[in-house]
Amino acid sequence: MTPSSVARDTANAPAPRDHGVVLGFVLIFFVFVGLTLTATLTFTTTLIQNRPPINERNARVEAVRSAMRMAIQFQRDQGVGGCFNTSQSFTFNEGRPEEVSATVNCAIGAPEDLDNNYFREGGEAFALITTNRSGDEQTIIGAQPDRMASYPAPYKLIEGNVFVSGGDVSDLTDPSERRGDDILVGNQTDGSPSNVFLAATATSGWQVAAGATDCETARADGYMPTSGTGSDGVAHSNISSCLPVEWTARAGTRVGGGGSWTYPALPGLPANRRPAFAPKSFGTDEDRGVPCRVVFPGRYDQELLFDDGATYYLPSGVFYLTEPMVVSNGSKVVAGQGRELGCEVDSTVLLNKNTVDIEATSVTGLGATFVLDGDATIEVNQAELYINRRISTPSTRGSEGVAIHTVQIAAVDDADHLIPQDDVVTGVDSAGNRILEPSSSYSTQSSVSSTTIQYQGISAAADGTDDLVKLDFMGGAGSAFVADGNIFVPQGTFKIQADQADYQFKVDGGIVASIADFDVEVTPAQADRWYLGIEAKPLLRRVQLEAVATVGGKTARSIALFQVNSVGNYAINTWTVDPNGSSGGWSGG
Repeated sequence: MTPSSVARDTANAPAPRDHGVVLGFVLIFFVFVGLTLTATLTFTTTLIQNRPPINERNARVEAVRSAMRMAIQFQRDQGVGGCFNTSQSFTFNEGRPEEVSATVNCAIGAPEDLDNNYFREGGEAFALITTNRSGDEQTIIGAQPDRMASYPAPYKLIEGNVFVSGGDVSDLTDPSERRGDDILVGNQTDGSPSNVFLAATATSGWQVAAGATDCETARADGYMPTSGTGSDGVAHSNISSCLPVEWTARAGTRVGGGGSWTYPALPGLPANRRPAFAPKSFGTDEDRGVPCRVVFPGRYDQELLFDDGATYYLPSGVFYLTEPMVVSNGSKVVAGQGRELGCEVDSTVLLNKNTVDIEATSVTGLGATFVLDGDATIEVNQAELYINRRISTPSTRGSEGVAIHTVQIAAVDDADHLIPQDDVVTGVDSAGNRILEPSSSYSTQSSVSSTTIQYQGISAAADGTDDLVKLDFMGGAGSAFVADGNIFVPQGTFKIQADQADYQFKVDGGIVASIADFDVEVTPAQADRWYLGIEAKPLLRRVQLEAVATVGGKTARSIALFQVNSVGNYAINTWTVDPNGSSGGWSGG
C-alpha cells in the first residue's frame, strides 16, 4: 500500500463514539424531575392539609364583610363625635352549623377641617345677641315671676358669649323688671373678649348711632345673676364686661381664631315657586305609625300648616316663606337631611315616582334654611320641629350654617334698632370668594312664569317686639325644637314657653333676636335635652374599623379606613380583606 492510499483510508475512517455520556444526562434529568415532583407533591399535600376548603374561606370572608358593613352603618349614624363602640360583637347564623362570630374594633383619628368649606361649625359665633337698643325693653327675659312657685329657679343655661346691644342695664335692679334673673351664662367658647358677658351702652342710655358708645355705665351683672347652677348641674359664674361696638360687628362667625366676623348673607331665591301647600304621601313613618309626607323646598306665598299629627320630611334646600308656618297638634317636621333622621331622605325622595322634575330641582346641598320674608313667622305649638344644619354649594352659599333667616331689604338705624340691609350671595368668583349683591337690587325670574320676583323685607314691628319664632310647649308633652344652625331674626322676638319637663330644646348655632324670651318654668327632665349656645363640633373625622370573623376556629380580618362628616355623609378610603386573619392596627393620623 502506497503512502497516499494509506492517508486516504485514515481520513475516511469513522471517529470513535462516546458511549454512555447520553445515558448519564438522561439519568440526571430523571433525578431532577423526581426531586421536583416530590417537592411539588409534598407542597401540595401540605397546602391541602393546612389550607381550608374554599367554601370555608368564603364563609369567613363574607362574614367579615358583613360585620364591616354593619360597623360602617353604625359609625355613619354615630357621626364625628367618636367611635360608635370601642368593640362590638356580632353573631351570624346563630344556632346553625355555619354559625359565625365576628368582632369589630374602632379607633378614631383627630378631627379634620374641610379646607374648601366656607363655614366651620362653632366658628367663634356668639351664643346670644339681642339687638334691641332702646333701653325701654328687657331684651333677655326669664320665666314669668307671677307663674313661678320659686323664682328665679330653675337657671336656664346659655353656653357661650352673650351680647346685649345697648340699653341702660345698670338701673334694672328689681327682679320683676330685669327678668333675666334666671338666665345663666355657662362655659363660653373662644371669642374676643372671652369668658365674659358682653354689653354696650351709650352715655345717653342707649346707642343712638354707630360709634356713640360708652362703656362707663355698663353693668350686665345687674341684669343677670353673677353665679348659679345651670341646667347642666354645673356651677357657673358670669363676668360682666363692656365692648363698645355695635352688635353687627359680632354677628355671624369667624374662622381660625382671627379676622372679622362674617355677617350672614341671604341665599339667592329658590328656583321654584310653589303654587300651593300640597304635601306628597310617601307611605308610613314606621317609628310613629303615622303617615310620612314630603314638602319640597322652594317659594311659598301661603301658610304652611303642619297640624294633622303626621310626620313630614322637608328635603334639603331653601324654604322661602312670606306667610306663617305653624307646626301643631303633635305633628313632627324634619327639615333637611343631617343628624336628625326623618321619615325619608333626599335620595329616595328624588327617585320616588311621586316626585316630578319641577319639585326635584330645588333640592340642593344638605340641611335646610327657612328664609322669612313679608309676614312670615314660625310657630311650634305642642309639636316637633327639627332643622338640620345647612351645608351648601356655591350657588346657595348664603344659606350655609343658618337655620332661620329674616330678610332686611333696607337698613334701619334708630333708637330701637340698628339693622343693616342684607346682601344676597349670587355666586363665587374664580378665587372662591362670595359675590354679593344688595337685597334691594337683587331680583330673579320666576321658573314658572316670566314675572320678576325679589325679596320684599320682613314686616315686623319697628320696636322689635313681634314673635318671629315662637315655641309654645305649655301643657303639652313630647314637644321639641332642635335647630342645628343659627337663628337669625334681629327684627323680632325669639320666644319659648314651657311648664312641663317632657320637651327638648336645642339650638347649637346661636340666636340673634331683638328680644330673647325664655319663659321656661322647668327645664327638661333629661339634662342633655336643653342646649342653647355654640357647640363646636368637628366637620370631618377619620375612623379605622377592624373586623375579625371566626369560623371553625379560623379567622378572617378586614380593615377599613372610613371618613365621616357631621351630616352623615361618608367615604371609604381603603378597605382590605384578609381571609387568613393577618394582624392589623390603627394607621391613621
